[in-house]
Amino acid sequence: MYEDSIRVPFLVRYPPLIRPGARFDPMILNIDLAPTLLDFAGVEIPRHMQGRSWKPILEGKDRQGRSDWLYEYFWEKSYPFDPTQYGIRTRRYKYIRYPDVGSTDPDYPMPKELPYEELYDLESDPSGDAQPGAGSCRLGPAQPDARFAEAASRRDRVSGRLPVSKLSLKKPLLRHGTGA
Repeated sequence: MYEDSIRVPFLVRYPPLIRPGARFDPMILNIDLAPTLLDFAGVEIPRHMQGRSWKPILEGKDRQGRSDWLYEYFWEKSYPFDPTQYGIRTRRYKYIRYPDVGSTDPDYPMPKELPYEELYDLESDPSGDAQPGAGSCRLGPAQPDARFAEAASRRDRVSGRLPVSKLSLKKPLLRHGTGA
């Protein structure tokens, strides 16, 4: 969930709507592409389809786009370097949790370090790599600090479920079954 791997540019050419060289900063996801294409084609977006059209962003009707999103990655034996991880990304914060999934596979990474957490303040640490003094922290097994408050306040807007049973919070980060 590091910035270098999640910040994928979408290049769009549509002269009737988008002028050459235009840039749009709202967060969009790859699951938003299909609803966007259907929206431009004038086809109704099925209710069961994940993602949402970013046509309103391109039309200037939605300057902000989504305010947060949920990230999930499940460990793959063929790519054994990264453990299962869940995260929440807002405009300002990025929170990553590497849960202890109870894997007994000897290739599973970080077996003695899990669960593990990371929190990044992207205003003071835009690359999200916890440079010394950058305002981010690798939480490890410690409790989240006060900077976590804004990211945690987004919990009801993020779709999905994030296992947070070992966090020392008064309220869970996400409630199972909440929608975006």
